[in-house]
Amino acid sequence: MKKFSLKKLVTAVAVTTSLVAAATISASACTTIYVGADQTQEKTPFVARTEDYGWNYNKQWFVMPEGKWAKGETFRGCPGYGEFEWKFTHDSYRFTYFTNDQYQGTCPECGQKNATHPSYTEFGTNEKGVSVSATETIYGRSEVTKTIDPFVKTKVDGKVGIEETDIPTIILAEADSAKAGVDLLLNIYKDYGAYFASGVFICDKNETWYIENCSGHEYVAIKVPDSMIFLEPNMAVIGRVDLDDPNIIASDKLIEVAKTAGTFKGDDTKNIIDFRASYAGRQDRMDKRMVEGLNYLGYNYTAEQLLADNTLFTISNVNANDEQVGLYTKIKAARTLDKNDVFGYYKLSSIGKPSNQDIEIFQLFKNNDVTTGTVGWVGVGNMSNNVFVPYYPMLLTDSKDMYEGYQVSLPAVQKVTERPADPNAFFVNDSKVGRLAVYPEGWRDSYYFSFEGLGGYIADAEKLTGTAISDADKKLVQDKMTALQNEFNETFAKVELKNATETSRQMAAKAHATALAMIDYLTGENNLTGLAVLDKNGNAVTKPQVNQVLIPVIQIGSADVYSESQSGLTLVPSSTAVNADIYAEPANPYANYVWHYDGSTTALSTASTYTVSSADQGKVLCLDVTVDGYKGSASWKAEAAVPYLPDSGRDDSSSGGGSSTKPSKPTTPTNPKPDTSNAFNDVTAGSWYADAVKNVVNKGLMAGTGKDTFAPDNQVTRAMMWTVLARLDGKDVSGASTWYAKAMTWATEKGVSDGTFPGSSITREQLATMLWRAAGSPEAKGALTNFNDAASVSSWATQAMTWAVEQGLISGMGDGALNPQGNATRAQLAVILTAYAK
Repeated sequence: MKKFSLKKLVTAVAVTTSLVAAATISASACTTIYVGADQTQEKTPFVARTEDYGWNYNKQWFVMPEGKWAKGETFRGCPGYGEFEWKFTHDSYRFTYFTNDQYQGTCPECGQKNATHPSYTEFGTNEKGVSVSATETIYGRSEVTKTIDPFVKTKVDGKVGIEETDIPTIILAEADSAKAGVDLLLNIYKDYGAYFASGVFICDKNETWYIENCSGHEYVAIKVPDSMIFLEPNMAVIGRVDLDDPNIIASDKLIEVAKTAGTFKGDDTKNIIDFRASYAGRQDRMDKRMVEGLNYLGYNYTAEQLLADNTLFTISNVNANDEQVGLYTKIKAARTLDKNDVFGYYKLSSIGKPSNQDIEIFQLFKNNDVTTGTVGWVGVGNMSNNVFVPYYPMLLTDSKDMYEGYQVSLPAVQKVTERPADPNAFFVNDSKVGRLAVYPEGWRDSYYFSFEGLGGYIADAEKLTGTAISDADKKLVQDKMTALQNEFNETFAKVELKNATETSRQMAAKAHATALAMIDYLTGENNLTGLAVLDKNGNAVTKPQVNQVLIPVIQIGSADVYSESQSGLTLVPSSTAVNADIYAEPANPYANYVWHYDGSTTALSTASTYTVSSADQGKVLCLDVTVDGYKGSASWKAEAAVPYLPDSGRDDSSSGGGSSTKPSKPTTPTNPKPDTSNAFNDVTAGSWYADAVKNVVNKGLMAGTGKDTFAPDNQVTRAMMWTVLARLDGKDVSGASTWYAKAMTWATEKGVSDGTFPGSSITREQLATMLWRAAGSPEAKGALTNFNDAASVSSWATQAMTWAVEQGLISGMGDGALNPQGNATRAQLAVILTAYAK
C-alpha cells in the first residue's frame, strides 16, 4: 500500500488539448434509465438519471423555500446560457434542487459575482409531489438545426430559448402535477424555443412523462407506461411513433419541419414519424453505455448490431404494419429488477466514473399518499464506488433538514499541468496532456468531494503513485459499499415516518464517513486498524503505566504489501512470548519503530518494545510503525496518553473546551479523582451551574480544562458530547489515538451520532438529540407550544426537544424561548447531565 499525503487530495485527469480549450454547455455523459412498475419486484417505477459534467465543481443540495419568487416576479437564468427569463404565474412552490457550488457568491458557469440565479440545477421534487430530472443532453441533425429550426440562443425582445439547466427550476416552481409540468414545458418550447437539445423526465406518483427535443421548437412527449424499460445515454431514443396516440403529445409542425429539412423518415399519410431518424444527431455512432447497459439486462449485443438496427432500443407504438399497439420497447430484462439492479446499472464501467457529479433516482408509489408517494435515492460523486441514500422529498421543508455535508461550500478544484509542490503529488503524462486535479482545503467536509475523491483515487492511483489499487482492495471497497447499501435499504423500509428525515441524515453522514475511511485505507492515511499494543502477558494496553513494557503487534491484512500467496500475517517483536507466525515465507517482512511524544519528531526509542518511564507522565506517547515488504510499504500509527501516577496530584481528564474547530488532545486519567471542593476559579459559588459542575466532576463525567478552570461558557463540541455520553454509559474512553476516538466509535455504534465534524460546536437541539438517542429514543407525547420559538426547532429534533422538556432537562432561557439553534455551553451540559442522572 503506497503512502500518499492527503493534506490536499490530488487526482489525475488526462484530457486532450482541444478539450481543454473548448467551451461546453452540455452535461456530456449523463445517463438515464427508466424501469416501469411491471418490470420491478416492488411494482414501482424507477426514473433515474446521472449528471456527468466532469469539471470538478463542488455540488450542493438544498431546499428552495416556497415563495422564493412572487407572482409576477421575473426569473433570470444563468447568463452563460442565454439568461432565460420567466415571469411567474403564482408564488413559487417549495422544491429540492442540486446545484453547482457558487463559492463566495460567484457562479462557476458564467463567472457572475453575487449571482442570484441557480447554477446548473438538474433535478428535484416540489411540495406538490412533482419531480423533474433534466440536463440529459442529446443532439440534433444539422440539416434541421442549422437553418430550418435552429436552437434559440440569442435573446430577442427579452426572449431566448430555455436551457436544460433552467427547466427544473421553472417546472418545479410552477407545476402542481406532472401533466401540468409537461404542458408548461411544451408551451415554453413553442413560445420561447429551446437553447439546446435534451431529454427530460417530469413525473409524480401517478404518471411519468418523457420529452425529447432535438431542435429549437419541435418536440415529442410520451406518457411512459409501466410495462416499459428504456435507456438513454445522451441519445434520442424516441423512434417510430404514431402521433395520433393519446399518450403522445407532439409539436404541430414536427413532420412538416423534417420534410422541409429533407430528413423525414416515416409515413406522413398516417401521421407516423421516426423521430430519432428524422431529428437526432450523431446517428453514425453507438454509445458504449447503451451497449453495456443492454447487456447488463441480459443481452449480448455489439455496437455494430445496435447501429444497424435502432429498433432494438428505441421507443415505438406501432407494429410492422404500422398499427398502434401501445408504447413499448423491445428491451426485456432477463430478470425481474429490484432497486439494487437500478443502482448496479450506474456502477457499470462505462457509466460509473470520475466524471459523475450527482444522481437522483425517483421511486414512485401510486398507492401512497403524496407525502410518501415519491422516494428519492441520491448519490453524489463517482457512482462506481458509492451508495444511494433514500429520503422522502415531501418531508424536506428546509435546507437544514438535509445532511450538512451536502451543503459545504468550497472552491473548485485546481487543474494544473505542473507538478504541485506537494512531493506526493505525481505529474501524469501518458501520450496526452497530463493534468492534476488538486482538491481545495476542507474537501473532506464535502459529501461530493469525498465520493468523487474516492472514485478518482481508485481510478488514478497508478498515475499518482506508480502502484495501482489492487483487485483485492477494489473488492474491499465495493463490498463495503454493497453492505452499506443493503443496510440503508433495510433500514428505510422499516423506518417510521416521523423518524424518516433524521434517518436519512444519519445514513448520509455514515456514507460520507465510509467514503473518507476508504480513502484513508487506500492511501495509508490515518490507517490505525493494523496496530495494537500488548503487555508482556499478551493483553491489550489502553492505559500505559509507568514501568510497563509496551509490545506492538501488527496485523497485516493486505497481501499486496508482501506477496501474492500471503493473505495476511501477524508481526510481533521476536523477543516476545506471543505466539505468531512472524517470518512466513516467502515474504520475510521487517518493521521499523519510532516511539515519540505527540508534536515532537525526536525519537525516544527505535526499539521494537518500549518501557514507560516516569518522564512520560502527562505526555501523549506515540508509536509510528513502518512495515516494508517486497511489493511496497505500509504505515501505522498509534498513540495513547500516559496518566500521572495516583499520588502525583494531577488530573488530566479534560475532554476539551472552547469552540475551536479542531478538538484538543487532553490526557485521560486511569481513575478520575473526585473534586468535591469545586475549586475552579471560574465557577462562582452559588451560581446556577456551580452544584452541577461539582456533580459531573465528582462522577468523572466531565473535568476541568485546566488545573483551576472549568470554562463554563465555552461551547460544547461534538467530540466532547460523545465523550461525556460514553462515560455516562460506563465506557472507558481513554487510550485511543485521539482523545475522542473511542467515544466517537461508541457514539457511531449506538446511533447517537454519525461521528463526523468532531470539533464543531453543537446547538441546544443537537445536544438534546444526542442525549435522547443515548436514552433509547423514547417517545415524547407533549408539545413545545409553550415556547415562543417552538417553530424554529428543526423537524428532526422535535421529538428529542419535546422529550428533554418533558423530562425537565431543558427549559426556556427566561424569555419564553427555547433557543434551539443557540450553541450549548459546558455549564448547560453540566446542568442537563445532573438532571438526567437523577
